[in-house]
Amino acid sequence: MRLRTTVPAITAAALLAAILALPGQALADSTPAPTGTPVAGASASPSDSGAPTASPSDSNAPTASPSDSGTPTDSASPTAGPSTTPTADPSTSPTAGTTPADAPTISAVTPVDTAQGRVLQVRASSSIGVGSVSATLSSGGVDTTVNTFVQQGDGVWQSGVVVLPDYASYTESVTAVDTAGTSSAAFTGSMDYYKRPAFDSSTTITPSTLSYGRSTVTATGKLDTWDPATGLHTDEPYLGDDETLTLNNGAGTAVAWGYLWSYQNNANFSLTYSPNYSGFKTDVLTLNTTYAHGTVTGPAAAVAKASLTATRVRLDRSTATALANTTVSVTGTVEYLDSVTNTWKPLANQAFKYLDQYGWYVGYYTDANGRFSIGVSTTTPRTWTFATDSSDYRWDSWLADSTANFSVTSVTQTVSLSLSSPQIDEYSDLTFYQSVYTSNGKIPNNRVYLLQSANGKTWTNLGYIPTTGSQSQQFQAWVSNPHAYWRLYSPAGGGYQAAFSNVIHTFRYGTLLTGGKPNHTTVKKNGWVTFRGGLYDQGYGAWAPMKNTRVYLAFRPYGSKNWSLATSAKTNSKGAYSLSAKASRGGTWEVVWFTSNTWFVDAFGPSTYVHVK
Repeated sequence: MRLRTTVPAITAAALLAAILALPGQALADSTPAPTGTPVAGASASPSDSGAPTASPSDSNAPTASPSDSGTPTDSASPTAGPSTTPTADPSTSPTAGTTPADAPTISAVTPVDTAQGRVLQVRASSSIGVGSVSATLSSGGVDTTVNTFVQQGDGVWQSGVVVLPDYASYTESVTAVDTAGTSSAAFTGSMDYYKRPAFDSSTTITPSTLSYGRSTVTATGKLDTWDPATGLHTDEPYLGDDETLTLNNGAGTAVAWGYLWSYQNNANFSLTYSPNYSGFKTDVLTLNTTYAHGTVTGPAAAVAKASLTATRVRLDRSTATALANTTVSVTGTVEYLDSVTNTWKPLANQAFKYLDQYGWYVGYYTDANGRFSIGVSTTTPRTWTFATDSSDYRWDSWLADSTANFSVTSVTQTVSLSLSSPQIDEYSDLTFYQSVYTSNGKIPNNRVYLLQSANGKTWTNLGYIPTTGSQSQQFQAWVSNPHAYWRLYSPAGGGYQAAFSNVIHTFRYGTLLTGGKPNHTTVKKNGWVTFRGGLYDQGYGAWAPMKNTRVYLAFRPYGSKNWSLATSAKTNSKGAYSLSAKASRGGTWEVVWFTSNTWFVDAFGPSTYVHVK
């Protein structure tokens, strides 16, 4: 029968292997082989479970007689060399299930996997001494006898490497013969005989201490092939099955897993485990691989966690002055303390937040260089707290929180002035709406100033308008120039910024009466008084005479509030006029001109009192 290529299981028996000097490979009927060395991490369990057991309840362990505990022991010390194995007389050998008086007994049969292959260890005892041990392994009707057992110590016998005709599951029957030729009852059991994966010695689990930037455990290595007939082959990747690989914590729970597919040609693997800081404690992590015939336990490593890595919020400046309600840019860098170099380094793409009088503002992240920029505004001196945000899902749990404060130490209040709906009437009375807004609801000295300009460039202060903080109101005042420009002004000072309103403009032709004084200021009753002068208008150019238009002479008697028109006359081609009237009583006289449309304003001469004797 040819050897099948079924992939074997990997087991560990480092404890037993450490005390044994193993014989080399031998066929069932060969002479004792040289002593071998156990495979690191190999198994001594017939079931390849990773721990040597031989209890009767184990399906892979030999079955002892009712008087035998069936538990393997590994306390015996190996002997320096092989011993002679006497052959028992078949006529004196007991049959299975019967034990003659004073016959030897077998308490344990344990397969042990070494770097050279699989050997069998048998614990046998006799009152007169065991002379030899043999085993018969059967599968598919083919029996293989192993007679290569050599006494290793008190009660412990070990075979050479067991070479069987096929990779399969075998039943085993082991007997011991004492020095008098009396045989023991057969110790029966079963044993899997397959190639299996073995973790290569280059396998690592790193790092040994977790911290920020080094918070992922990585298990890397490759699977070699262990052959029960020829031992460990580090140059032969194990490719027999689709293996499951796990990295288990101390409680035996898989924290990382992966697969090695049979079509992969190198059996290399890499598993990663990235625990959360709060959910991780110092632990021992162990590699395992499960293949078609069992589970192999691999290397283990203790992994500890360091303290949270320190961070800091480093502001480019921590104080500033500001205009009220104007954005102040707060810039800085979030950094962490590298535990290896003991230097501060930028934290890229990490969450941070800031606190003002209304609460926390979240959802901000540093850029690739750890930088951030946030705009804040205020009307009063204030302090903001900028902090890393460990509650954000993007925050690395291996980092400690940190904060920094930014303060606006003084605030200059802003003033906003606005003019709208300007109008100018025939009396040259200017009307407009004004709006005043300040950042703190107050206005310096409770006033704003009205400025006038003939050309929109050179300004004259006409006086102030009373106001009380932020408000809107209508304003009316007589102005000397009906086609001028106007704007409001609030001077700087007292913690306020200077402010100007928008510019408004109206247009009517200005008018001017010259002369207009009487030729006499005292006359006899019913005496004549005469008023002479000129009438002119002005747009954006020079004054021009108003031709052929009617002017009036108005009179208000002494003690009266009412005016009456005494006479009128038209101007000549040069805009000149002459008006005469009788003065029957004392009173005030004035020359006037009234516009008949919206393009001009009325014109008034001087008021003059004339006495009547």
